[in-house]
Amino acid sequence: MPQSLIERSFVASQNRRRASLLHRFEAHHHLRALQRRGLSNYCALHEGAGGQLGILTTNNSKEAMCVATNDMLAENRLAFAADFVSVGQGEREVLKQLADELRHFMIHIEPSRSIFNDARKTYSGKASGRQDDLCIALQLTVLTVQMWTKHTKYRNYQVG
Repeated sequence: MPQSLIERSFVASQNRRRASLLHRFEAHHHLRALQRRGLSNYCALHEGAGGQLGILTTNNSKEAMCVATNDMLAENRLAFAADFVSVGQGEREVLKQLADELRHFMIHIEPSRSIFNDARKTYSGKASGRQDDLCIALQLTVLTVQMWTKHTKYRNYQVG
């Protein structure tokens, strides 16, 4: 995977939660960090509320990224680079943790409390005190790549 795509995925996949005021500024923080390091071969996605920098995650987008990641895993279309790097943990430990998080990630369905509401779906792997950060980061990366390749507004930035 070209470095520029990784950089773009990093910028776009930072906003995991609903677009609150704090999290909208988080995308700007990541963008400035890339700029301070002198990186110039990136494109920051503007998929937040009202075209804001970052990605707005809603129940619909969470479902889409969960389904897309599951499909890619089932079709053996996800792979990690041979020179995969992890900061803070060994690469094998990170991949083992990701595999564990993926195994425990699920859709929780809470039945409707009245006839006027639908059942509520939530997407998480945090049952029994587990973490799902790596799983969510992977799902956001899949969603980011889909947005990058399908939306015409990013065509001018694509190579090839």
